[in-house]
Amino acid sequence: MKGVVPTVFSSIALAVVGVAVKLTGESVHSLSLSAMRLFLAFLTVLIILPFVDSKFLMIKKSDLPHYVLIGLLLAFSTSSFVASLQRTTIASAVLIIFTAPFFLMIFSHFFLKEKVTKKMIAITLLAFAGIVIMNPLQKEQLFGNALAFSAAIFGAATTAYMRHEEKTHSVGTIFWFLLFATIFLMPSIFIYGTAGVTENIHWILLLGVFTGIAYLFYTEALEYLNAVITSMIGMVVEPLVAIFLAFIVLNEVPTIPTMIGGGLLIFGGVLLQERILKKQKGFNIHKIIWFQKR
Repeated sequence: MKGVVPTVFSSIALAVVGVAVKLTGESVHSLSLSAMRLFLAFLTVLIILPFVDSKFLMIKKSDLPHYVLIGLLLAFSTSSFVASLQRTTIASAVLIIFTAPFFLMIFSHFFLKEKVTKKMIAITLLAFAGIVIMNPLQKEQLFGNALAFSAAIFGAATTAYMRHEEKTHSVGTIFWFLLFATIFLMPSIFIYGTAGVTENIHWILLLGVFTGIAYLFYTEALEYLNAVITSMIGMVVEPLVAIFLAFIVLNEVPTIPTMIGGGLLIFGGVLLQERILKKQKGFNIHKIIWFQKR
């Protein structure tokens, strides 16, 4: 139960992120907004972390290149997801991001030489059927949905890399991931400017603070729960809360195909995670941070 509560809180915080991006609108360039989001998330973590992990600054020099690469991948994933939210519906963006476990399965098969079973292939076909029903190729939402898929791919690539390197992490490593991700995206503010920031500063603050809180809750959950289990919980809670908030705050109503297809996708994702959980042998992924968080 100790791990379930912070996992749920993390998922709720990430659900708020989608609404905050939508309320900010397209007046702020997506890359500038992503940079500010990560910077504010970094500050939030910096303020709270000393009370949680007093040794978060004490790291091995050999780990720095690893943190830099994770930060780069996080920057790509975050900027893709924010841009997708500006160009498609919250329901589509949030549901598509949860294709990440299927991309992870593919990466793990080709780069980590992990076996893909017939059941996993069947589950993937079920999820693919859900995507087809959702019809992400609609002209008016095509680019936004493509960006959501790219965010899922970057998230899956990050997790695959961490598993390849057999790296596990404490809550303090979030500080370093966010630091380097912020450094990579910060030039965007100078390139694309800060137009629209002043009138939307309250939504931008909400966006950044809730991102930082989401990461802290998620890494806290990993102290008690297997990463696969936290991912399964998040796959159910976050889409439901995000779609509900989008309806209440933005009057954004998901289409019936989106609900049916999204339901199949999430169901398939949970089944896939369950299969992965059963297959876990050897390397313990108990505390690997699964970067479906963005």
